[in-house]
Amino acid sequence: MRAQYSSPSGLRAPLFLAAVAVLAAGCQYSGSLDPDSPRYLPPPGSVFHLDRPLPVPAGLAGAEIQSGAVGHGEFAPHCILRLREPVARDTTLAPGDFEITRTVQRTTILPVRWEPGTRIQVAGPAFTLAMGGGGDAGPTDEYYVTEMSLHNPERPEVHRLDCRQLDDPGLGSHVTFREIQATLRPIAWIVPAGTHRP
Repeated sequence: MRAQYSSPSGLRAPLFLAAVAVLAAGCQYSGSLDPDSPRYLPPPGSVFHLDRPLPVPAGLAGAEIQSGAVGHGEFAPHCILRLREPVARDTTLAPGDFEITRTVQRTTILPVRWEPGTRIQVAGPAFTLAMGGGGDAGPTDEYYVTEMSLHNPERPEVHRLDCRQLDDPGLGSHVTFREIQATLRPIAWIVPAGTHRP
């Protein structure tokens, strides 16, 4: 059945159809095509390649990677390979390939709690924080997260890859694709759809 369209009153058909085309294009892809842009998103069909065994400690539901090693620092770019459930005992994830089925970007506010009398050094003389007594929420930071859903029918326990960094709310940016690759290698890397495996 062919869909029927009617233009709003007073709007010429060509202009209306052009607006529909622009909206449709925006729905297909909302990111940038430049891998150096924080808005670049690996397209569906890209592959996350885990090249080396990755340890997951008991009680956790994922492993963190930064600068090609296990672990991370909050403010520098880092990635978390997330599982669907916490593991009951120390586990090692075997190498493998996982299709990236969906990529989105989001931000998450992280409240920072300070105790009275906390001394803070910020590129200058230290000062003492007088507010925030009793464990009240103090200044906040924000995680800038690029979230990639993963799929491998033989490895259903692997859920997604989150790559992120912590920065000031509204002033930071998402991790670029090149930064993601740099923090994953040599443990893992991403092969964008339509390119050859390195």
